[in-house]
Amino acid sequence: MSTIARDLDSSPLFIHPSTLACAVDKQCVPCLYKVSPLGTFGELKAPPNGRPEQCPRSKGGYASIKSSASDSGYGGLYRDDTYESILAVGDGDFSFSLSLAKGFAEAGSKCKLVASSHESYESVRKTYSDADATLAELKSLGVEVLHGVDATALHESPDIGSKRFDVIIWNFPCVGVAEKKLPVEYTAGAQGPDGQAGEVELNKQLMRDFFKNAANSITCNTGEVHIVHKTFEPFSWIDMPAHNEESKGALVLDCRVVFDRILYPGYVNRKVLHRKSFPSHDAQTFVFKTAATPAKKGSKKKKQKSEDSASKDKDDDTSSAKFLAAQHLVRLACDDHNTPVLRQLGQAALRAVHSAQDKTAGKKRKR
Repeated sequence: MSTIARDLDSSPLFIHPSTLACAVDKQCVPCLYKVSPLGTFGELKAPPNGRPEQCPRSKGGYASIKSSASDSGYGGLYRDDTYESILAVGDGDFSFSLSLAKGFAEAGSKCKLVASSHESYESVRKTYSDADATLAELKSLGVEVLHGVDATALHESPDIGSKRFDVIIWNFPCVGVAEKKLPVEYTAGAQGPDGQAGEVELNKQLMRDFFKNAANSITCNTGEVHIVHKTFEPFSWIDMPAHNEESKGALVLDCRVVFDRILYPGYVNRKVLHRKSFPSHDAQTFVFKTAATPAKKGSKKKKQKSEDSASKDKDDDTSSAKFLAAQHLVRLACDDHNTPVLRQLGQAALRAVHSAQDKTAGKKRKR
């Protein structure tokens, strides 16, 4: 079986067990495409992709995304109090933050969530008809809500300043562009559709500016930055890992996780300042962590650093990202064509193909 077409770089790629089970056990076509965005598994081709809402887990809330009997299903990758504090930036309509908040409340999580938008309060209300209800529910759940927050300069926000968070989450960062496609600064109030091919350079600069300062707003030594981004062209041209160089070594790419919107009931990924959504089956969560602090020359830490490096070399498959252990994520090994996971996915794709063919044949017989 051929390699899954997701290997953008050498960092390990994982998938949530709920997503994998839906693809394998239920032959869910949208979930098969989350694993292989082209829908190819060796010589097999999955049926045409459908809308996310066609996933059998989409209507069942947190109960439908449980990966085991003991799993509460809430919070997607952010559960079991893995993090004590989370900052969500660029959450346009706040539906992602609301999904997290509802899950945390249902599970009794003590995680402190701060939800923020790049747009002003007035702009959010003007763009999204349900904004008032969403914001009111967030506040009732104890979430701190901020507006006009520039993710590239968090330290300059009067409500954030020197605060640090265990993880900063930014889903689908993108500049806003005027309707005439004229370049604009990525400041609050930019109007029009989100930038794509014509705005690649602006988006690259956006991420460079973000990575310059991001490490200053996460917990020292253990903090993480999670960027959800599409991997199809032209979005892949932005090359998220490359722009992390602007952090000057403060952050390193730890791993990637297949993004699954269904893990966040109620969340809809929308275009910038627009109610329209867009396909996200090719998206990944890029997990950046704080780099290990280099030991000073002659210090006692030097020996420990060498031991840690040796341990890392001994087992390159072990990621230090905190949520990997908490979520029991499954690794998609792109260098081994014979893994059980790939075989299962190939068999699931084949069953889905046969199912689609049977349905088509049934319709023809009825005619």
